[in-house]
Amino acid sequence: MVNLQALLEAFSKQYYIRLTNIDLSNVQVTEVMVMATPDVKNWLIPGELVLTSLFGLTIDQQKRLVNQLKREGAAGLIIKTNAYLKQVPSELIKFGQALQFPLIQIQQLTYRSIIDCFNRLKMQPVSVKETLFGIEAEQLLTAALNNHRPSQLEPLAVKLDLKIHDPVRLMTLSRSHHSIETLRRLQWLVKSNFQRVLIGVVDQYIYVLIADQIDFQVVLGKIVPELPNEHFLVSSAGMLNQLPSRRHQLTNLRHLVIESKPKAAVIVYDELGIDQLFVNIDPKIISQALPMAQLITLQQKSPELFKSLRAYFQANLNLTKAAKALFVHPKSLSYRLHKIEDLLKIDLTDPKQLLYLNFVSYFLTLYSHKFKN
Repeated sequence: MVNLQALLEAFSKQYYIRLTNIDLSNVQVTEVMVMATPDVKNWLIPGELVLTSLFGLTIDQQKRLVNQLKREGAAGLIIKTNAYLKQVPSELIKFGQALQFPLIQIQQLTYRSIIDCFNRLKMQPVSVKETLFGIEAEQLLTAALNNHRPSQLEPLAVKLDLKIHDPVRLMTLSRSHHSIETLRRLQWLVKSNFQRVLIGVVDQYIYVLIADQIDFQVVLGKIVPELPNEHFLVSSAGMLNQLPSRRHQLTNLRHLVIESKPKAAVIVYDELGIDQLFVNIDPKIISQALPMAQLITLQQKSPELFKSLRAYFQANLNLTKAAKALFVHPKSLSYRLHKIEDLLKIDLTDPKQLLYLNFVSYFLTLYSHKFKN
């Protein structure tokens, strides 16, 4: 498989436009196919990236196509503009955004160049990240992140001149795929600014192990501006034998970033506030402590209503702002919220009920993102 973001980054940005604002770092492409007919069910393979010019399709047929591709598990749709289709319809873009489905417009790129690039990336025998950061770093970090035994941690402690009980922090990036230029820049910045540090790759993600004696916030202040559009996730301090639990923190922090889309470039566990509950407490304990059967039903059977409720909370109860995020009219959102009140027998003006609904719906959203405990 090839990561969709890595595939796009193989080309200059002047040749493509990302029409929908979606994180592509975890979208995996199994194959690339030029669409011959719009009967998706008869030929689509899950994870397939579809190339098309939308020739002969009305806007309703285009939306139906995107909906089918999303439902059948396609990785995305690349649309080639030409004399027939000079611009992708804004209505289709809004529809794709609402579905959270990748739509990409290409210009001056041939289908063949995309397919050839995909095949080249698919055939790469060695991970570029492993080559860049070194196999030794990967082995040391893998052992440390999966073991509590001192014997497994000793080689790492010796390399960093640390004792088993010395405090360390673990840092990672929120995304698993980055351009080669970004990786090289990150490696240079980390090694230039941290004294005792190890950077390597474990299960596709970059991890940085940092001795906690330094003021890491000050050092990160030098690194973050050099790598815009990245989220740096930092664990709480702990001993070397606590690194598996710190990795666990970062895994759940990554899901928090997916859901909450924070503006801050650095997300530190110590500064999470109430979100520490979701990072550390077993979901079963929360689900047993709070009644949530009605919201689970809403999430599963009426996902559009559930998504509308979450958007309302994310907009701080601002109806206009929430409607804009959902690409619907405020009156449509107001109707949906009233429908939720009727279905759940609740009052969205009651502060206690609002607190309960916000907390539980947020928890269920995180849990649907495979939140781990």
